[in-house]
Amino acid sequence: MIEPKRIDFIDSEGIFLYENVVSNDQLFDWFHKMNSHAYFRQCANSSKTTDGKVIEQAKSWQANFNKPDIIEQINANPNSSSSVPDVDNQSPLGFELMEEIWNTINDQCGFHHLEPIQQYINAFNHGDNTWGHTDWYDYTIIVYINPEWDNQIMGGETLFFDEDYQFIRCAVACTPGNVVCFKGQIPHKGGLVSRDTTVARYSVVFQCKEFGSETGLEGK
Repeated sequence: MIEPKRIDFIDSEGIFLYENVVSNDQLFDWFHKMNSHAYFRQCANSSKTTDGKVIEQAKSWQANFNKPDIIEQINANPNSSSSVPDVDNQSPLGFELMEEIWNTINDQCGFHHLEPIQQYINAFNHGDNTWGHTDWYDYTIIVYINPEWDNQIMGGETLFFDEDYQFIRCAVACTPGNVVCFKGQIPHKGGLVSRDTTVARYSVVFQCKEFGSETGLEGK
């Protein structure tokens, strides 16, 4: 079992980093499967009103593997500022890949107390962006899936903020094979990818509920 590093000194259980969870050979296999079996759509599904003007979220790419009942709950929730489309005709092999990834990191990191609810793959290219946000459920887990990534040049760090977005409490690089687990209530965003980057920055995301917890859409 891999022991996590605590990297958030504001909250002793806020953000944990697990290093070298996935071998490079496994990453290359998943990366190939991802490009073969996942359908990515460009999305801009959040908005914000500033000075009477509605601003749409900058676009990024996502392959959505949420189950239909979860999509229905999100879209029916009046407190949601986002909408989620259907699974975009994702291949069953894509769902099998997501299950394989979850089972692998669960075995290595011991996430047995967590149940994945939302699951998707983000893909950021140079010029894509996302807003700072919080997530629906108790914990979010991110798997950095690119088999090759130069942190010094390529960027794309996951940034974690204080509640007012006044300072960055933590930044996690996209090191291949690493996994970060954090409380969903912590504001965060994917950082910008360098213009020198010629491949998409992939991250596999699982939004999870603790077993026995009621935290989720009903509490948003």
